[in-house]
Amino acid sequence: MLETSSVWQRRELEQGATEMSASAYNMAIGIVLTWGLGVNALMVAKIPVETILGINHWVFLIGYLASVFFGTWLYVSSSKPSVSFVGYNFVVIPLGLLLVRFLHFFPADVISKAFVATAGVTVLMMLASMIYPKFFLSIGKTLFLAFIAAFVVELIAYFVTGSVPPIFDWIFVVIFSGYIGYDWARAQHLPKTLDNAVDAAAALYVDIVILFMLF
Repeated sequence: MLETSSVWQRRELEQGATEMSASAYNMAIGIVLTWGLGVNALMVAKIPVETILGINHWVFLIGYLASVFFGTWLYVSSSKPSVSFVGYNFVVIPLGLLLVRFLHFFPADVISKAFVATAGVTVLMMLASMIYPKFFLSIGKTLFLAFIAAFVVELIAYFVTGSVPPIFDWIFVVIFSGYIGYDWARAQHLPKTLDNAVDAAAALYVDIVILFMLF
């Protein structure tokens, strides 16, 4: 995920925190990640898109940004798993609403292909980061700078030409694929506490959802 430095600077075990085994830690990451993606799948299946489209665009945008920024601040700043999990859900819910709105424009077969592609890339990048952890740990700043540069150039292209070249979608696919490997490698180098598991899952969740939307 885009730089959440205060989370990733927690190299020392928080006072009073209990370190978990590697298997329990990774299982906790998987459970929290599955929770977020499961909530989103349920929202897409159960919430009528007309409900979301009926919300004023500016109200939706302001509410979305406020919830995401608040949730990110909450899980980044907290060292308590329960508080971090609440913050995580403040990110999950608005992204779920965005998915309801976004997926409305695509047929089921396109969505299925995007899901398979996202799952495949996620697994491959996690495996790659386990094989080459030093490489992935070294590319965080590069990914961040690449994201900023691509975003700025994309905006300029849009305002100058009125459209965005398709190549930018693939540039962002590469960037967020890299972020999955980076965030997984970073997660494995943090103290293995429940709070860090929630924070790591939140970072991976955002990477995966954005990658899915890009596909």
